[in-house]
Amino acid sequence: LRQSAASGWDQELPEVPSSNRKSNFRDIASRAATASRTLVSRLKSRPPRVKALKDSEELKSQLYRTIHEGKAVYNVESLYKEVGVTQRIARSPFFQNMTLFMILSYALWL
Repeated sequence: LRQSAASGWDQELPEVPSSNRKSNFRDIASRAATASRTLVSRLKSRPPRVKALKDSEELKSQLYRTIHEGKAVYNVESLYKEVGVTQRIARSPFFQNMTLFMILSYALWL
């Protein structure tokens, strides 16, 4: 087999004798089996995975504790300034209802 001269390879690749092909196959199979055993042993020896999501019962109990133990519930209005016209507009029920109405009307429009 010959590659193009542009790539810099201009020499013939040696032909593998048919008697060596079986030994080469055995060597490759042996290496693959060794790699497979190594991979399996590494996978078995690694630490167990951490659950990404909590158990549903644990989430329910955490929600119950949050509601009934008096923990503060998130409210965006607690981040507003205390004085000023814009905070008064943003806290007004009219503005909140009008915003909700606009969102619903855009959803129906789409």
